Order: sequence, then C-alpha cells, then structure tokens
Amino acid sequence: MKKAIITALTFILSARAFGQDNVQLNYPAPDIRPDAWIGESQFSSDHFDGKVVVIDFWFTRCAPCIYTIPHLNELADKYRDRGVEFVAISFESSETVSRFLSRRTIHAKIGIDSTEHLTQKFDVKSYPTTYLIDRKGRVVWSGYPGKITEGMLDYLIGDRYQADVTEDESVTYNTGELRGEIAYNIEVGINDDQKSGSGFQYDQSQVNIVNKSVVEIAQLLLGLSGSRISAALGQYQNYDVQFSLESASKGIDIKATTFEAILDELNISSSWEDKEVEVFEVSLEDPLLLVENALDTATSTGGMSRAVFEDYVLLKNAHITHLINELESMSDTILIDDTELNGFFEFKIPRGNLLQIREFLRLQYGLALNPAYRRVRILSLQER
Repeated sequence: MKKAIITALTFILSARAFGQDNVQLNYPAPDIRPDAWIGESQFSSDHFDGKVVVIDFWFTRCAPCIYTIPHLNELADKYRDRGVEFVAISFESSETVSRFLSRRTIHAKIGIDSTEHLTQKFDVKSYPTTYLIDRKGRVVWSGYPGKITEGMLDYLIGDRYQADVTEDESVTYNTGELRGEIAYNIEVGINDDQKSGSGFQYDQSQVNIVNKSVVEIAQLLLGLSGSRISAALGQYQNYDVQFSLESASKGIDIKATTFEAILDELNISSSWEDKEVEVFEVSLEDPLLLVENALDTATSTGGMSRAVFEDYVLLKNAHITHLINELESMSDTILIDDTELNGFFEFKIPRGNLLQIREFLRLQYGLALNPAYRRVRILSLQER
C-alpha cells in the first residue's frame, strides 16, 4: 500500500436549474412589450396591471418547450377567469410560429420577440424559461415550466406567494482547477487472469476497480468513450486498483483524482489534443416526433437510470448528453450534440450496428446523425 500526496485536477459539476436566470426576485418585471402579437390586437403592457402573469419563453424547435405546452394549457384553462394571464414569447418569426400553431394550440397570448429585446430584458439563458409575476408586477419565481403547480398560482392569486429559485442538478459540466495537497492511499496491481470478472465501485472517499485496462479506466473515471481516447501504451495490461482518500474533502472529484493517481503509479502522461476527425453530428429534425415517442420524465427527482436488455438499452430520465455517451460507447464513434436540447427523456436504443441505430433514431425520435469532420478534444495517453 502506498501513501502519496498529489496536486489534482478536478471536474466541477455546474449545479443550475433548468431556466434559472439572474432576474432578481421580488423586483419589478420588465414591461411585456414584444415586437408583435399573434392572433391578438396590439395592446400596451398595462393590460397586465393587477394580474398574475405566467410568461414562458420558448421556440418551436425546442422539444422541452413543446412537451410542457399541455401542462401550461391545462393551467391556463383553469385560471383564465381567475385573474391569471398566460403569455408565450418566441424569438422566431411570425410565419414560423403560425405554422407551428396550425398543428398545436397554445392557450396563451403569443408574442413575437424577433429583435430579442424582451428576451434580453428578462435575461433568458436557456429554454424553456418561465417567470411568475404577481399582481404588483414583481417577479416572484423563475424556472422550468413543468414545475409550476396549482398551489403556486392559488397563493399568487391571494397575493401571498413568495418563492425562492431552487437549484437542481443539471448535466452541464464545466472544467476548473482545484489545486492543493490531497493525501491518499493507492494500490495498483496487474490482473493476469484476463477471463476473470471485472468491476467498478466508488463513493466519495474510495474507488475500487477490478480487471480494467488503462483506456477502460479512463472511460469509467472521466466519462469518455473509447473513440475520444488515443493511447500509446505498449503492452496491453489489465489492472486492479484500490484507492482511498485519507480524509474526505468537499469539492474533490474522487474519480478525476483517482485517475491522476493511477497515471502517476503507472508512469503514464496525459494531455488533451485538438484533432480534426470524422464525427456524426446529432441534430433534431422533428421535435414533435421526439415529444410523442420519448416519455417525459422532466419532473423526476432521480438521476438517470440505464437498463440493458437482450435487444436494446433503455435510458430513463436521460439528457441528450447521456444518449450521446451511450451511442459513443456502443459504436466507438464520436458524436457532436447540435440539438440544443436541455430536457430529460426516455430513450430506447436498439443493440445493432451504427446504420441500424441511426435509422431507428431518425424514425422514432426525429434525431439525425450526419457524418462530418470537426475538431474535437482527444485525450492522449503515453508512457513517460
């Protein structure tokens, strides 16, 4: 057993709710003056004076926006005669929104913000974002529209509701450095029994790995697919690893720290390289198809779950990045997310070749995988 002290590079999870923003709570909301209204005569923002307002920022190719429409419609129908106004604001053209409305109904006053001046005043950073404005014109809540409840509106009607913006875990990751001395224990040994079982287990203070290669360890600890790793390591070996921190430390990414320690033990250097490689760009061609066939699990409080069956893999409460990671691991191919989706879905992925998977995703979820060349970051591993 070896004791060591290292300087670690950690990966920090960005905790930010869907649609969270920097608009101050309990302060006056910006005037609701879009560039135009669809299906309504033009009227000034004082139309909303003394009313509770639910204002939703959305657009027609935003799948999470679309699958929250029935929820908002239901609320609008119930509260339309109780002093609550529902407003839907899109930055798209009137023609684009009108075409969408010919297929789907939105029970709200629909505004066009093609200059995005209203979007900027509300400081919208992601879609969908919804704001609750009380009778005094103050922003009292902002967040994901699926979280608005009848109880919230009931309190607002009585001018008694005041909400804090809550934070939810998202799947957006940032990298940042957390440098300092970290004391740990580590044991790395060669596993000569290639036919034995393998495994991976970790918590906030320890990591155990059985019968994994360095590339597989990188995949497990850094969340990378094999296609994003370039390894020049000579003889192929599998390893057993036992790693533990001598004391639990907040802010330490146990998996990234373990990986750095393993590389140090095996005398392997790592670096990130930008390379132009063949990839598949993932785009959303038919958002309605996605909404119809991907079960809405956006209000779930649990994390993503994965189940493997004989003919398919099932992802529940999954973000688009979870889907891309799964596809990369299944096909050993690099995929680039061009969908701009930020909701959670249920995906059923057939176990087959890439051609079969591409066709299934297109027909079932309206997701297209198109070949292209892009510059991407590749993790390079080399013996020192």
